[in-house]
Amino acid sequence: MTKILEYKRGYTDAIRHVVEDILKRSEQMNDPNAKAVLRVYADILGNKGAQIRRRQDLVALKSQVITVEE
Repeated sequence: MTKILEYKRGYTDAIRHVVEDILKRSEQMNDPNAKAVLRVYADILGNKGAQIRRRQDLVALKSQVITVEE
């Protein structure tokens, strides 16, 4: 695995941990509006992480195709 892919993997893992933490904290809140805001923010971060993972998968697939063709 290249250093760039390892860096992006670390980035997506960090996003996952932050999303989990935000969701845990939202469960502790009493204000339904505050809960909704935190859940929306967690969703936005989760989507950002998913986009990065899809790019990683595409790069990995491209590198496998190039290896097979050679």
